[in-house]
Amino acid sequence: MILGWFFPGCEPDRLAGREATMARTVHYYRLQSKADNELVASTGKLAGRAPRNILQSPFPKVKAFIGTLGNQTGIEFITMVKPDDGCPPGQAYWSEGRPGVEVLHPDELVAIAVNIVARND
Repeated sequence: MILGWFFPGCEPDRLAGREATMARTVHYYRLQSKADNELVASTGKLAGRAPRNILQSPFPKVKAFIGTLGNQTGIEFITMVKPDDGCPPGQAYWSEGRPGVEVLHPDELVAIAVNIVARND
């Protein structure tokens, strides 16, 4: 491949890794208020508590949907933190105790670092 000759550091093996990483970038979204959007934008962190509805759990988790935000109020984001295995289809969770999940209040509130790619207030 001639690309490495023109661009040092872009040898085929190294370039292939970057392309694979870009291809795996997953977009997530969360429906939330304008105030919550501003909090995430100012801190770079998305927080979560224990689920209270159908899938109740005593363990705090950051919760989001997989896909794009569309016209709904909330944020669309990417993150380098890998979600939990075994999440329901179309959803992603990041639980306390996993690598990259920051504990803000033990057994109550956790957060992950995110980059917002779309925001609707």
